[in-house]
Amino acid sequence: MNFRKGGLIIAVLLLIAIILLDRKEVQLVEQNSFVVSKISANGYQLRSVIKLKNPNLLSSTIKSVNENFYVNDALVSITHQQLDQGIPGMKETELPMMVRFEGGDFLKPKDSTQLNTPLNIRISGDIEYSNFTGDGKIKVEVSDKTQAK
Repeated sequence: MNFRKGGLIIAVLLLIAIILLDRKEVQLVEQNSFVVSKISANGYQLRSVIKLKNPNLLSSTIKSVNENFYVNDALVSITHQQLDQGIPGMKETELPMMVRFEGGDFLKPKDSTQLNTPLNIRISGDIEYSNFTGDGKIKVEVSDKTQAK
């Protein structure tokens, strides 16, 4: 009988410890590795990688990724992806992102001296997640430069 009470007390203490230790938010480490490539006469593809860190002991679930993609300050794509992807605790995870868009005047250089000017990439939005202690939202604001290939 004492063995059961001891086991029950240990289980309750472990559950309380997990709840107290798993209160950290999932973190956006970075979103980088931007590649803009031409895929047709007027079509382009923008690829990037989202790197997230889950500092909790238990896994978390990335529910959705909602991002707006800008090239040279022109909105080229809006994405709403329902992922429901689990990410392990105490590790970094990478999620590849890809959007396709039609090229326009924003990709052309302003004059002939700017032929190899890098493209200004900006991404804004949020990433929704859930874990053992509740739901959360990560704000995304990323800027970088890359060359079209």
